[in-house]
Order: sequence, then C-alpha cells, then structure tokens
Amino acid sequence: MPKFATGACRLLKCYKRFKCYFLSKNSHFLTLKAWNVR
Repeated sequence: MPKFATGACRLLKCYKRFKCYFLSKNSHFLTLKAWNVR
C-alpha cells in the first residue's frame, strides 16, 4: 500500500510539473503569436 501511495504521489507531482511546463510553453507560444500579429 505505501509503495502504491508513493507511486501515485510521484505521478501526481510529475503531472503537475508537466501541466505547469505545458502552460508556460503555451503562454510563450501565445505571446510569440501576439508579437507576430502586431
């Protein structure tokens, strides 16, 4: 059980990090797009 809990925790942490990374990438892309439009 503890092993599963740590695995799930690690997975969640990884997901959060990926989400943050993806969001930052997306916002960066949007800013580039806005700059190109301007």
